[in-house]
Amino acid sequence: KPFIDFLFSEFPPKHRKRAVKPYIGEGEERKVLITLSACYHPDRVNIKEHGYKYKVLCEEIAKIINHKLAQYKL
Repeated sequence: KPFIDFLFSEFPPKHRKRAVKPYIGEGEERKVLITLSACYHPDRVNIKEHGYKYKVLCEEIAKIINHKLAQYKL
């Protein structure tokens, strides 16, 4: 949960118009990480509108999210 709070306070998904920080209920961490992985996926970033640096930032964020998600599958 602190990771998601940090993510939305410091690096909100500006390429998503109506992105809202998800509520994390008991046992829903994996589901929220899957949603965030799709939200920050670099293929969804328009380079012309947001720039290449933002796309790379989203790529790095997606890597961290996917790493955290892999920990839930163990």
